[in-house]
Amino acid sequence: MPAQSTAPAILDGCRVLDLTDESGVFCTKVLAGLGADVIRIEPPGGHPMRRRAPFYGGQPDPEKSLYWFNFNFNKRGITLDIAAPEGRDILKRLAQGADFLVECFPPGYLDSLGLGYQHLSAGAPRLILTSITPFGQTGPHSRYKASDLTLCAMGGLAYVIGDEDTPPAWTNSEVAYHQAGAQAAVGTMMAHYYRELTGEGQHVDVSAQECVMVAMKPVDLNFKVDGQVPVRRWYTSVFPGAPYLSPIFKARDGWVVGAPSYWPGRDRVRDWLNSEGLGEELFQPSWDGFLLRGEEGSPEQQRRLNELFAALCAKHTVAELVEPGQSRGVHIGPVNSARELAADPHLAARGFLRAVEHPELGGALRYPGAPFQLSETPWRVERRAPLPGEHNREVYAGELGLSAEALASLEQRGVI
Repeated sequence: MPAQSTAPAILDGCRVLDLTDESGVFCTKVLAGLGADVIRIEPPGGHPMRRRAPFYGGQPDPEKSLYWFNFNFNKRGITLDIAAPEGRDILKRLAQGADFLVECFPPGYLDSLGLGYQHLSAGAPRLILTSITPFGQTGPHSRYKASDLTLCAMGGLAYVIGDEDTPPAWTNSEVAYHQAGAQAAVGTMMAHYYRELTGEGQHVDVSAQECVMVAMKPVDLNFKVDGQVPVRRWYTSVFPGAPYLSPIFKARDGWVVGAPSYWPGRDRVRDWLNSEGLGEELFQPSWDGFLLRGEEGSPEQQRRLNELFAALCAKHTVAELVEPGQSRGVHIGPVNSARELAADPHLAARGFLRAVEHPELGGALRYPGAPFQLSETPWRVERRAPLPGEHNREVYAGELGLSAEALASLEQRGVI
């Protein structure tokens, strides 16, 4: 595994106040990885995200949520009730020393507390406030409630997942939330660049629904151009009207994904089949247009090529298929489980999985690292996710100058 670099990161010296929930926490994870000092602000007692499964050791414990660990490592943590008058004053003071504040409250909530962009920027004109909400700060749906499921549906993603004869489907990964976090990080960095040029902060308004839409194929453009609503099915052909052909094939010890009908590459599939004693019929002249010249071919030809490829896959293990297939230039790959990803030598060679020490657990856990690699300003992996209020004294006493008596009073009254 490559060694952790000590070179400066992009956001070294910048501070982020993190008031996100599940829909935006990936944004602050990215900013922390880019070197920012991210202060995770939780309500007293801890954020509800700490109760998200799965849990380390399989035992529900708000201080052992792997979900919390994954999205909050590299951050410091404090507790603060921002709805309390003293909590509002403390947040304003923190904002004056911050470069970014990222939040996921319903539109208008921070304004109702006197903590909206117009209020905070009055005392911190360089502050960038990034707001991540289901449908944005404006528009007729801006006050709608939504989960990741709702957003995948209203963003159009659920409609195109599944088979033609099944209802729309949903993934068991929070696609909308992760897209919202990723796009929010991009928007925040664009605002940061503008600030570097002008000295001015701004309000970044992120709609999770719109983030889902921009991450999809341009299905809305397809509709505008030819009036076609995309059908729920996978194609292993690039041609409109091609028969439904599953891209998933059963190997002896698992599954692979492949596209034998993809052009170019059909001739290589034919040669591979031939080396295994399959597909003698594919050398007949009637197949030349489809296999050698990129013609669409008949539905029967496409189905037959898929059947032969399935027979090839059934003879071999995943390992016996992927490397030989790739060496031939065939589109094929393993369908990896979490176990296989954890042991993937390619990810290990790139240093993607990083060990983070958890002294309270008696060891280290491996985390997904950077979703990109920067040669001069590398991603940081420095500390595990904070315990509730772990850095209260460090931030409130050491940085804001509050006395021990003031801290004790705030804690006793539930402000921190």
